[in-house]
Amino acid sequence: MTKKNVLLISFIGTALIAILAVLSVSGFCHSRGICSNFFSFRPWRIASFLFFTPPVFLLSLITYKMRDDFFWAWMKFAMWWIPISAFLTLLALSKDDGGGGFFISFSADGLFAVLMIPFTLISLFIVFWKYLGSEDEKWAQKNQNKH
Repeated sequence: MTKKNVLLISFIGTALIAILAVLSVSGFCHSRGICSNFFSFRPWRIASFLFFTPPVFLLSLITYKMRDDFFWAWMKFAMWWIPISAFLTLLALSKDDGGGGFFISFSADGLFAVLMIPFTLISLFIVFWKYLGSEDEKWAQKNQNKH
């Protein structure tokens, strides 16, 4: 997966969430009765996994113009965190929604939101740490060239 692909896919997911949120908040769906059938539809519940796309989009945007090693340092982390989060969220879905219903105290959406907060913070830390390391390398090279 390339930087551009990650950015594009996460943008599409983020845009889809934004459109659905506007439709829901504006009352467009509920005033016409079309959304009650759609939002109760089982695949929509599973599509709640799109909630990871805004933090991925934000971090893709941050790392897009940076060197590839910044992007891949973050991407290595994201490639194991997101599937684990999706799996835990699937377990949290009620049995009626196609999940295991194991985490009674959390809704699937709530659990996924809780998991995305540390994902975002750890991701920002990884990018920042990698950036600081690259600045140290530049400083060391600059001082080495003087001697």
